[in-house]
Amino acid sequence: DWVPTAHWTKWWSRQPWMYSIQLFQDVIVDWDDDEFIQRTGEGGRYREVETVVTFFMNGHYWWDRIQPQLAGGYDDMGAWFFIPSCNFAYGDHWRAKVEWDWFSHDNDHPLENIGYLSSNSTIQLKLTYQF
Repeated sequence: DWVPTAHWTKWWSRQPWMYSIQLFQDVIVDWDDDEFIQRTGEGGRYREVETVVTFFMNGHYWWDRIQPQLAGGYDDMGAWFFIPSCNFAYGDHWRAKVEWDWFSHDNDHPLENIGYLSSNSTIQLKLTYQF
């Protein structure tokens, strides 16, 4: 995680943007190719080493009234996802959110890692009133 403190990184807001990168790696010790280790859910099989890299950034504009976010990730099977979103806070009560969850659809291994979500791309519009 990285939260820069220089004034130019705040992008005309009270607080700086936040950036984060994660690396997830699953390693099965004493793995044998003849073994079939079943995944939870609809199937797919675990491999000896699996790697997923993700990133996230969160920002603030206009005195925190507009909060853009971006998340994404890539796995070692070639699948990836991209999730841009933006929160809007007007007044003390109303909140709106726009989000697009896009998962790659050209994965040869649809039941492994990120490819498992390949048919779940969505666009979301959310309006909330907070008491």
